[in-house]
Amino acid sequence: MCGIFAISGIADNAGEQVLRGLKKLEYRGYDSWGIALKNESDSSVSITKEVGKISDVNQKFEPSFEAFGHSRWATHGGVTQANAHPHKFGKVTLVHNGIFENYAEEKKLFVEKFLSETDSEVIAAILNKNLEELLKTREISRDLVFDAIATTVEKIEGRFSILVFIDGIEGIFAARRGSPLILGRGKTETFIASDIPAFLKYTNVVNYLDDDEMVWIHKGEALYENIKSREIIEKRDIEVAWKEEQAEKGDFPHFMIKEIFEQKETIARAINHSDEDLLKAANLLKDCNGAYFISCGTAHKVAKTAEYFFARISGRKVNVVEASEMPDFERFINEKTAVIAISQSGETADVMEILERSKKKNAKILALTNVESSSMARLADVHLSINAGPEKAVASTKAATSQMALAFLLAYADAEIRGISSINVGREILRSTAATINDNLNPRYEEHIREIA
Repeated sequence: MCGIFAISGIADNAGEQVLRGLKKLEYRGYDSWGIALKNESDSSVSITKEVGKISDVNQKFEPSFEAFGHSRWATHGGVTQANAHPHKFGKVTLVHNGIFENYAEEKKLFVEKFLSETDSEVIAAILNKNLEELLKTREISRDLVFDAIATTVEKIEGRFSILVFIDGIEGIFAARRGSPLILGRGKTETFIASDIPAFLKYTNVVNYLDDDEMVWIHKGEALYENIKSREIIEKRDIEVAWKEEQAEKGDFPHFMIKEIFEQKETIARAINHSDEDLLKAANLLKDCNGAYFISCGTAHKVAKTAEYFFARISGRKVNVVEASEMPDFERFINEKTAVIAISQSGETADVMEILERSKKKNAKILALTNVESSSMARLADVHLSINAGPEKAVASTKAATSQMALAFLLAYADAEIRGISSINVGREILRSTAATINDNLNPRYEEHIREIA
């Protein structure tokens, strides 16, 4: 859940802007943070990194048009300044999200001293080694760096997203497999982040970096390549409906209470799907021999509730399996299986792994997510958006109730296909629920709940 944010081409205060972006990603959780700046005149890199919170940090940085930052949640190695990102190894400066599962074996191949205990620094070391090898016969170039990155990530077992500065060449390089990276596209600047709120102040036009893809950005340019085939990729611009104010606290003291109050609107938005779209989703279940709800964490609790909805409303037995446990049941997945994924982000790693393997077996995929252009949404045969807007509180409220409302309505769509009940009955129940919340969410009610708590 670490945060990543990069800027290329924005004024000369890229460091301060990256710091602000990392603050917008604090809800992802972290224990240390760091920022790397690229000097435009000579492409040298300077690094600042610290342990602790960035909420009250208002540090000034030297002028720079390019910078990237990272907020770390310790996995390999303790919470120390040395283990904080970015990591510098030779010509490479790197930040990394994900887990490099086989890093210990690769680390043994180096005689150089490592400054951290992290798996991430080992990626920087491998990349630097590959660069040095290529530079023996070629001049530094963007294509050479792409070659070095492609060779490096072949060695990584596990999921990752990386941002890279290379000494002596302008621009920021990025690559991913399994861990999300999203580009924000401006006219003269480009952003890369692990989540959209980091750059929503500047643009709501995005490109999604897919698995086994890499990109080079510089100011308003972005060049994409497939890591395996090395083909150049053209990306379409996608406009995200979220607005910056949706990702801000406004007059509320914290995001938790803001999102509790928003439920009266978000439940209404969640059920605002046409009968045609709902019946299309329910039809995936019509001819299936088995249906599996796949999810993690809070979304898994929603899935377990959905099991009751389908049993009581449409009389259908569905299977609910947490994504991490699903490998035990994958032998039952085939072209007659429906797999329903529930996820707030649409990027949940464990769920994506199951969907990718299910897709190869020709299973029908339905995704319920909060991001219409997420990896799950793009993979699915049918996608239904929960339309909750950005959710920042760690304890999910509006996303969970929106997911639940949509699962409830989907059960009624299934019932309509089976001639038991109608979608409109489900809608009326949910409208009544939203109205009840609307009546109760007022200052007196909030005081009442606080007193009980």
